[in-house]
Amino acid sequence: MQNCTERPQELPRSSITFSQGSEISIMFDDPFFAQAELVYYDYAQGSVNAILDGATICIGHLPLDIADDVSSDMRLCLTAMNEEGNMVVLDTRIQCFH
Repeated sequence: MQNCTERPQELPRSSITFSQGSEISIMFDDPFFAQAELVYYDYAQGSVNAILDGATICIGHLPLDIADDVSSDMRLCLTAMNEEGNMVVLDTRIQCFH
């Protein structure tokens, strides 16, 4: 599993927003990333990671004040625009690992 402190050469371009206590939304430039098999938050690293085609990809880090509020009952919405101009949406729950 990839460690988010070991930055890969290319991270997916994304924008992470957080609605206090309820939802994390991540908008990607590439629709491939909006089709993650699993998205999880790693408390030890403070990182949001996605599993795609069996590989772990670090999406980014959450600010410390937000990280304390992340829990497995939070909604997670991944979105991206595909080549046809349609929105790809994955609405799920974030998994959390300590």
